[in-house]
Amino acid sequence: MILIMEGHDKAGKTTIAEALSKQISYPIFKDPRRKQIIKHNDTSAAVQAGLLLANFMHCTKPDIILDRFYPSEIVYSQVLNRKTNIWDLWKTDRIMANTEARIILCYKSNIKQKDEIHNIEILKQVKDKYFEFANKTKCNTLMLDTTDEGINAQIQKILDWIYKDYNSKLVKFLFGDKEKDGEENGI
Repeated sequence: MILIMEGHDKAGKTTIAEALSKQISYPIFKDPRRKQIIKHNDTSAAVQAGLLLANFMHCTKPDIILDRFYPSEIVYSQVLNRKTNIWDLWKTDRIMANTEARIILCYKSNIKQKDEIHNIEILKQVKDKYFEFANKTKCNTLMLDTTDEGINAQIQKILDWIYKDYNSKLVKFLFGDKEKDGEENGI
């Protein structure tokens, strides 16, 4: 299963990814060059690399947690008016949806802390754009309010969400889709 941790800066993505990794024994991938790429304001190579990575994961179906991925570029490029290849980013979204990747979108309902690059107003705009993204993505998305910073409760919410979806698919696999069967039989 591919889990993508997303959200505005200072939302707790990395902390939650590390705790979740310990719980489910998935490795975490975080691109160490991300901030350097963003500072140079040229993300074209990163977008292409992301598309390649999405295709690779579609073929290999790894169990992994990604600490940021293509949704960050979709959102931040809009807020910062940065030129990007939006077509390839949404193509990446379709590939990840077909891979059954899941996005955990972390946010704080009341942003009070800026980061080393962006002020609070920018982070609020980023949060709003993430909410828009959540309505457009083809991937299954969990909106995780991290305002209370209760890591154990947050991890439990993620696990419940993952297993609920998994159990639903297992039941359909084992017993078929009863609603569809009923329609076919005129019920």
